[in-house]
Order: sequence, then structure tokens, then C-alpha cells
Amino acid sequence: MRSDTMGREQVMIKVSSGHSLEGDIYRKTPSLHGVGVLVLHPYAYLGGSMRDPVVTELFGCLCRSSWTSVILRYNQRGVGASTGYRQPRGSGDFQDVLDVLDYLAGTLPPGTNKRLVVVGYSWGCCVAAHALRHPLIAAYVGVSFPLSGLSMILGTKGHFEELGGTRHLPRLLITGSQDQFSGEAQLMQSLTKAGGRLLEDDDSFQVVGTSGAPAPTPGGAAAAPLLLRVWAGADHFWLDQVAAMAEYVNDWLRGTLAAAGAAEDGAAITAFSQAARA
Repeated sequence: MRSDTMGREQVMIKVSSGHSLEGDIYRKTPSLHGVGVLVLHPYAYLGGSMRDPVVTELFGCLCRSSWTSVILRYNQRGVGASTGYRQPRGSGDFQDVLDVLDYLAGTLPPGTNKRLVVVGYSWGCCVAAHALRHPLIAAYVGVSFPLSGLSMILGTKGHFEELGGTRHLPRLLITGSQDQFSGEAQLMQSLTKAGGRLLEDDDSFQVVGTSGAPAPTPGGAAAAPLLLRVWAGADHFWLDQVAAMAEYVNDWLRGTLAAAGAAEDGAAITAFSQAARA
């Protein structure tokens, strides 16, 4: 394990398969929050790694944010110093991500309300969709979810269905209008099938066709619509728009977790009051 003076460490994470996965973790000390964020990289067979420029921008932005406690990215099997072989269809990666989330949860400050967030880019969106099974997951963001190109080979439509079926969690998708690996028409069709909503192409987080408040954030077991923003002019690789996109992700997550936390606090107060009157 290597560390620097800013709370950033390079670690090897042992998972249940026996493999060790190379990770890059940033811990904020002291921290009063119990929020851990995991950022997932693109398809390994096409050169994807935790050093990918989009992953790096997202990781850095989340490290600088005030609402996060621990931020982690890691190399999937066979990438960098991670042991094992790259997974053509991700079967091993889907189990590994749950083990990595257990590891991340264990790094959060004791005595806090532990919550985990997954942020996936490209193929990482698909791996992150399977992470939604973890009991501590509080929100999901998928950047450039691949629904064309290699989607038939990789089975990404099935992973999208996994995402669409997790209706109790806040979920945000962002894609560029010029994305080479996810046609806008295909994505809109899948969004509609999942009961999702399209957001305005600005920083308002407002659903298209509404003039009221931004899209609601659920509290407790309430259903949350799958949200999509189509970013005008951006392609799959984001290039000069990556910093603005990362800030958008950060702002949505900060607001979403704040709203969900307030709802949880309100529910706890209501339950306490009811018990006191009984």
C-alpha cells in the first residue's frame, strides 16, 4: 500500500474469488459523512482502466466535493496490477464489484449513516447496474451507457433492464447526443420502457415538459424514476466537455443524497413521535 499526504492511497483489494484488485482510494480525514463513492471504468478489452480520462475526471471531482467521505476506483480483473484475466462478458466483474463495495463500506467512518454511490462510465455503467444489489447503495449514475455497437455481444441491454428494474433508488443516466456507442433513439426507447424521464439539457435537473421543481427524489421506499440527460454536442469520450459533465454528476448526487437524507431523518422523527405517543 502506498499513500500520500492528501489521504490518497494505492491499495490491493482481496475479493471472494481469491483475486486481488488494484485500487486508488481517497479518504477525507476528519469526515463527518458516511458516503462512499465507487467509480467504475470502461471495457477492459478495449483498453479501459481506472486511469481512463473520464474516470479520472469523475474521481477527481468527487474527491474535491464536500459531501463525500471516501472515493474509490479500481482496475477490474487482468487490468494493471489486478490479478486474473479480463472478463469478456463481465461475469466475474459482477461479483467483484459487490466485494469491492463491502471493502469501501468498511473504510467509512464509524458511527455515521453509511451510504454507497456507484458511478459507471461506458461498460462501467453495466457493472454498476449489478452493484445495485448491495444493501447500502443509495444512488447510481451511468455516463455513456453503451446500447449499440458491441451491445449485442456484451449483452448490455440485459444490464440496462437490471438498472431499469431497480425503481427504489435514484438513478441518473447521461449520454452525449453524438455518442458513437449508444444511439439516442435506442436509449430513449429503453428509457420509456423503464418508465424513465428525460431531463432538460441544462443544469436545472428539471424534467422536460414540466415547469415546476426539479425531478423528485424519493424518501423511504418511494419509487424513483430513471432520469436521462442528453448532453448536446458530446460524444462517447466527452473531450472538452468532461469537466462540466463531472460537475453535473457531482451536483446531482449532492442534491439527491441531501434530499434522501432529509427524508430519512423526517421518517425517523415521525416514528419516534408516534412511539412516544403510544
